[in-house]
Amino acid sequence: MSRPREVIDSYMEEVLFKLVSQSIRNMPAEDAADAAKKLRAFEDFNRDSAACKKRITIDSMTALLQIANVTVVDLYQAAGVCVNWPNAESREFYRQLSKRTPSEKMQIRHIIEELSPQFWVNPPLELSTPTKRMLYVIQHKYPRSNNIRAGVLEYLGDEVLKAWNDHKQYTTVSLLSLPTISEKLKVSLHWLLGLGSKATVLAEDSISEDCITGYLFLNHYGQATIDMLLEDFESR
Repeated sequence: MSRPREVIDSYMEEVLFKLVSQSIRNMPAEDAADAAKKLRAFEDFNRDSAACKKRITIDSMTALLQIANVTVVDLYQAAGVCVNWPNAESREFYRQLSKRTPSEKMQIRHIIEELSPQFWVNPPLELSTPTKRMLYVIQHKYPRSNNIRAGVLEYLGDEVLKAWNDHKQYTTVSLLSLPTISEKLKVSLHWLLGLGSKATVLAEDSISEDCITGYLFLNHYGQATIDMLLEDFESR
C-alpha cells in the first residue's frame, strides 16, 4: 500500500476556493478576466481522466493563491487560524533584516547557511511533507533523556502524538494545525509547508524567508553572531 500524498484539508480547500473567487471578483475588470482565465485553466488541468476533481496539494494551493494575488496568511486568516511569529527574537531579526539591501540579505543568508544545520538547506527525501519535517525536528531537536521529548509531544497535542506513534507514517497532521505547531516548536511555518521560493509567509521575499528559517535553527551563539552582523551593517 502506497503512502497517501499530503493534500490540504477539505475545509481549507473549501476556504481556498472561496477566497480565490472573492479576490478575483474584487479585481479591476481586466485583471479579473485574466485571473478567471487562469483559474479555468487550473481547474481543467486539475481533473483526472474520470473528470473528477483532484485533491489540492500544497503546490497547487500556492498556484491558486498566486492567480488570485492572495497570501498564505490571507488563507489561514480566512480559515480562522492566526499566523504568529515563532518567537520575539525571530520577529526582531526580521525587523532588522528588512532594512538591508537585497545584496546584503544574500550575504546574511549565506552566513546563516554556513552556521546552521544543512537539512533545511538541502532537504533529504525523508523531509518531503510538512508532517515529516515536523517529526524530523522533534526527533533531532529534543533528546529522549529525562522525558524531554515526551513532554514536548504532550505539549504539541494528540494530533502530533498520533503522527509520532505511526511508524509507517500514514498519519498526517492537518495544515490548519501547522501555525500553532510552528509557534510551539519555534520553527518557520514557511519551512514546514515546504514553500521554497513559490510563496512567502511572514517575509516579503523568499530570501528573507530563508533567513528566518535558518535563524530559527541556529543555536544561541549562531543567532548572536547574526545579530552582531546586522548591527555591523547598520553602523556602516
